[in-house]
Amino acid sequence: MGFLKNIPREKRNKFAHTLAGVVILIHAYEKFVHHSDTWWIFFFFGLLIFALVIFHDRIHHRFPGIDAAFFFIEGILMFVTAYYYFTHHKTYLPYAYLLTGTVYMVLTFFKYRKGRR
Repeated sequence: MGFLKNIPREKRNKFAHTLAGVVILIHAYEKFVHHSDTWWIFFFFGLLIFALVIFHDRIHHRFPGIDAAFFFIEGILMFVTAYYYFTHHKTYLPYAYLLTGTVYMVLTFFKYRKGRR
């Protein structure tokens, strides 16, 4: 990651969150095409991530824990994906998403506490 050291942290974070929003919207489209009931959840949260990225600077002054919101949204989506795989009788994949969602929620807690200081 040596080439990323020259880019300011704020720009790297903004790029990472934008990329996450794109991936979530692609996932929403994939769910929509396959007639899944969860497509609208991914679409809504994908748009929400884009809104948070666009207005991040304005929101950050009033709500310093805004970065925790990104982790919270991604954690919720991990749980929704786990639910989807459980309802489609997948064997082990839902547990990986449950673990990932739990990790995101723990990160949300720590990021929120760090943002409030």
